[in-house]
Amino acid sequence: MNKPVAQLQHLLSLQGVPAVNVLRLGGANVPDGDTITIGGRVYECDDQKAETIPAGHVRVPVFIGCAEATLGFCDTQNVVDGNTVTIGGKVYTFKATLSNVDGYVKIGPTIHRSIYNLVAAVNVGYPDLIEEPACYGEKNDVGEGAGVAYAAATTRNPANVNAGYGNDYDFWLVHWPGGAVGGTVTLAATLAGNGHWVDDLTTMDGPEPPSVAQFGPALAAALNNDPAGPVFAEVVSASEILVWSRRCGDVRLPCAASFTDPLNVWDEATLMGGPAGRDELAPVVGVRRVVSAAEASATRLHVVLGFVPTGAVVQVSDAGALLPFDGTVAITGRRVTVSATGDVDLTAGRVVEVLAFR
Repeated sequence: MNKPVAQLQHLLSLQGVPAVNVLRLGGANVPDGDTITIGGRVYECDDQKAETIPAGHVRVPVFIGCAEATLGFCDTQNVVDGNTVTIGGKVYTFKATLSNVDGYVKIGPTIHRSIYNLVAAVNVGYPDLIEEPACYGEKNDVGEGAGVAYAAATTRNPANVNAGYGNDYDFWLVHWPGGAVGGTVTLAATLAGNGHWVDDLTTMDGPEPPSVAQFGPALAAALNNDPAGPVFAEVVSASEILVWSRRCGDVRLPCAASFTDPLNVWDEATLMGGPAGRDELAPVVGVRRVVSAAEASATRLHVVLGFVPTGAVVQVSDAGALLPFDGTVAITGRRVTVSATGDVDLTAGRVVEVLAFR
């Protein structure tokens, strides 16, 4: 065997290093509910304001805002008996004479009061109102108005929306839990005059699912801050999340994912490339890695060490034959990144050996 290769392979036993894997976020977004699993620990994307994930999962919070909608009432006349506003399948019906039917709203003496009565009816059962009852109490019939401004039988809107009066005869909605799901809340209205949903919306105008650029840092933070987590993580680029085992050695934790976008994938099915150590005080450490297909496609691979190296050298071989590697080696904290920028590439199956110095 070539002497330099033998020397580097011998150094593999000097100190253990963590096994690694790379999550490639090549898609456009990561919708709410998508998950990754590392060693049985499940991390789930949650794009809403408050936690909505199943018990036992670790939350990856990526709040992206709330869906909204505006309903403009006619500014020259009040609503009339039988006019309706539909939000998330629940119908609110304006009535000249109020009876105790779920969703009935009293027509006020002015269009302003009618709008405020509708606001009160929609906000029934919400502990965290955007517009508190005191703000519209003077303009609707009796403050919160159960039994007078709207039917006492009125129940909470199933779409989890809150309402407010936006002046200029505008009634506005916010999907208060937030997240892209708010964009699926259906809307309709049958109103006197020129009343209509602004921009003729049939669903609330909601945010797009979290982008991969938003999800990546949130995932890395969730992995690093999880006290029971098996790995640490680093955002190497907008589409590349490097993870490594919290224990040195050949810790081949399984890595899985349930992504809506098939372009968001792991490089490997397990953590890879973590030789066990024998001497934690060794001044150097050698790591031997076989280039994977994903690393070859990305033209770089990463090694995470148990210390911050002061320098590193790389040797590439193909079937035992040394190659004059002319790429680059970069050190970022404990991470050594080998990139193929010259003539010798990181072809799948080739062996890369990294010698790092304290």
